[in-house]
Amino acid sequence: MRETIERMRTAHLHIDESSYCLFFPQQFAALRPFEKYLRWLPMGGQYFVCASNQKRDAA
Repeated sequence: MRETIERMRTAHLHIDESSYCLFFPQQFAALRPFEKYLRWLPMGGQYFVCASNQKRDAA
């Protein structure tokens, strides 16, 4: 995720949100409601980074 954020910043994008997700496999699906409390932890199966173009937003 760190590299993705850096590349987006290099492209002059504003990072709106970033988080890790998908901590528990299907057999532990009952624990998935707790994932929202673990999003800061860099051990999720995936991550996401949401960014926006500052120039477009300013218009």
